[in-house]
Amino acid sequence: MVVAFWGRGSVAGDLTVRSELFVNSNLTARGDASIQSNLTVNGVIYGNGVGLTNIPSAVVVGLGSAATSPADAFAPSNLSSYAGSNLEYSDGKFNALPGYSDADATNAVMTAWPNLDMDQSDDLHISDGALNMSSNRISNLANPLSDADAIHKEFLKSVVSCLEPQGDLTMGIYTNGKTGAFPLD
Repeated sequence: MVVAFWGRGSVAGDLTVRSELFVNSNLTARGDASIQSNLTVNGVIYGNGVGLTNIPSAVVVGLGSAATSPADAFAPSNLSSYAGSNLEYSDGKFNALPGYSDADATNAVMTAWPNLDMDQSDDLHISDGALNMSSNRISNLANPLSDADAIHKEFLKSVVSCLEPQGDLTMGIYTNGKTGAFPLD
């Protein structure tokens, strides 16, 4: 079914477009507008939604109220933390804006609460400085695979308990260069 009209007006009910919809002027949506597309497990929208630009931040999946600017092709152009507008999204990466690159300001940029969940398909690299755990713990460590891997308490106990005494034990007493004897009870 095709519904066509000229000028200003409204359509009662839903309008379903099964292919492409071309708008040569302005299209205003009152209420929630949705795009029927596919969403991958990584949060990528593909299908009918590809190629759309200037999408309001409210439809960027996963950012919620954190997105502060319109998005371009579903990639956030800006992301604000509670510390202010101090990150930008460029070429698929979040970058600290100028003035937020020293250590204290970076803490304000990257503070995440209550939890920081990382993509487990890659590693977290800290290229400089120290990771201060304060009174916190790192839990659920796997058994080490290389010499530089961290170990956990149970792994250390299992290795130490298997160590046998090394070398021979020699005991003796000497008085003025002469050997002596003592009983062992």
